[in-house]
Amino acid sequence: MKKGFTLLELTIVVVTVAVLIIATNYFRKETKSNNIKGAQLSLMKLYETEKLYYKENKKYTDNLDLLWKYHKRIPDYPVTIVDVRKRTVNKEKVPIKYFRIDHYYIKVKTSDDNQKFKITAEIPTADKYKLPSFTIDQDKKVTPDNKLWLIKFKTDKND
Repeated sequence: MKKGFTLLELTIVVVTVAVLIIATNYFRKETKSNNIKGAQLSLMKLYETEKLYYKENKKYTDNLDLLWKYHKRIPDYPVTIVDVRKRTVNKEKVPIKYFRIDHYYIKVKTSDDNQKFKITAEIPTADKYKLPSFTIDQDKKVTPDNKLWLIKFKTDKND
C-alpha cells in the first residue's frame, strides 16, 4: 500500500483553502463598508437632530445629553445611537462625552455663538482599522469629499 495523498485529496484541500481566503476577504470588505455606512448614517442623524434642536431653540448645541434626548424624536433613520453610559452607575449624573458606532467615536462641536456646528466621526486607532474619518457641518458640507460617502442625503426643502 502506497503512502501519500491522492491528486483528488490535494485538489479538495487547495479548493477549500482558496474558498476560505476569498470568503474572509469578502467579509472584511463588507465589515469595513458597514462600519463606514454606520458612521455616516449616525452623522446624518445627528445633523437632523441639530437642525431640530435649532428649530426649537434658535441655536445649536454640543451638549450630547440634549442631543441624546432629541435624537430619539427622529425615527426615520435605520441607525440607533447607543448611550455609552449604559453600564455606568447613576448614568444620569454622568455627562455624555461622545457617541460610539462600531469603531467610530462621534463628537459634536459648536461655535462660540452656537450658530454653527461640526460633527466628527473618527477612530482613535485609525491605523489598526484603516477607516477614514468623516465630518459634517450645519451647511451639509462633508469631508472627505462626497466620493467616500456611501450614503446619500435626503433632499429636504426646509433646509
